[in-house]
Amino acid sequence: MATYDGKKALIVDDFPTARRLIKDTLQEIGFECVEAADVDQALKLFDEEKVDLVIADTFMPEKNGMDLLKTLRENPENEELEIVLTMMEDHEELVSQGEALGMTGYVLKPFDVFSLSKSLDQMHKMVSEKIGRVEGIQSSESFIEMKSRTKAMPYMPSNTGE
Repeated sequence: MATYDGKKALIVDDFPTARRLIKDTLQEIGFECVEAADVDQALKLFDEEKVDLVIADTFMPEKNGMDLLKTLRENPENEELEIVLTMMEDHEELVSQGEALGMTGYVLKPFDVFSLSKSLDQMHKMVSEKIGRVEGIQSSESFIEMKSRTKAMPYMPSNTGE
């Protein structure tokens, strides 16, 4: 498992519990984290902070992770920014939409430290080597290969009322 010491992640999710779990996981592998409860707050933080990774939920009210992805990718300076979307289920339509918008990858909720770290390592390697990436569109083959090596379990909602 790689460490990401000195790297900063922006976590975007409308549920505080989800943000905390992702933050705890990312901090365990070395990331410094900043959090946003919605896309507007995320864009403000993105302008203020230099982040190496954005991890955003696809299901949020009003604007969601896809909206954030699209907005960030509109700026050519963000072409190499690693943007990961989290999903509760493996929706083929969402994955295709994310690929077309230039997501680096996606992770199914819930996940543990090992599976998230492994996914990030694989995505980081793909971006670094520019494997399967042409003009901001991720190759489906790369996603299928990455997904087959990544453990993901179905999302189990918490009983916290969120």
